[in-house]
Parts: sequence; C-alpha cells; structure tokens
Amino acid sequence: MASVRNSECLTALNVYVDACDTGGTAHIVIYAGAVPAGPEAPQVGATTLVTLTMSATAFGAAADTNPGAAATAAAITPATAVAGDTNPPTYARIIDGGGTARYQMTAGVLAGELQLSGLIVAGATVSIPSLVATLPEAA
Repeated sequence: MASVRNSECLTALNVYVDACDTGGTAHIVIYAGAVPAGPEAPQVGATTLVTLTMSATAFGAAADTNPGAAATAAAITPATAVAGDTNPPTYARIIDGGGTARYQMTAGVLAGELQLSGLIVAGATVSIPSLVATLPEAA
C-alpha cells in the first residue's frame, strides 16, 4: 500500500481547496446525466439542475484527521433549482471563479459522495448544509 507523510497530505489538500478560489467565487453545480470520467472530461448531454454559490474563500485550512486530512467548506448559499424531478442528480462539480472544474463527485438521493435528501424539483430551494473535502494518507 502506498502512503505519504501527513504533512504532505495536509499541503496537498490545501493546494486543492485553495485552487477552488482561483478567478473569484466558486460554485457547486449539480447535474443529471452520464457521469464524466473526471473534472477534465467533457460533459455530454448533462442537465444542470442547480448552481450554488460558495463563500469567497470556499474551504477552510486542511486539518489533520489522522490518517489523512480534511477541509470543511465555508457557507454555501442555497439556490433555486432550474430543472429536476424527472432528472435525478448523478454528479456535481466544484467550478472555480474562472470556470475551471476543480473537483467532481457523484451525487444522488441518499447515495454518492454528495448525498441529497430528495430529488431536486424545479423551483425548489436546494441547500448543502455541510461539505468536507478529504485526502487519505494511504492509497
């Protein structure tokens, strides 16, 4: 099993979360559709369900979770869904202020890395009360 020192784990996670602030305020966009291979991969046929605004500094500093590191997102502003109901959420991306997808996670109703409490319905308010980015020391 490969592993890294805790200090490198903390540094790496801080680099990631700081990158979310590039170009201005980051957003979390929740989509329905086929999940791309990663944040660099193009989206094909995805439907945007809702876009939520993160705080000007998206995440706090990484903390040691022994083993690994975790950084908690600052407040995320609730938003009104533009689509939904028949399109269940399948993934979400954190998009920095310059428009670059920095992170991609699976999403679903009580499933996935971003777990939602129910389907997203057009016109409804969607909120994410808590989001934590983690990085393990061992792979």
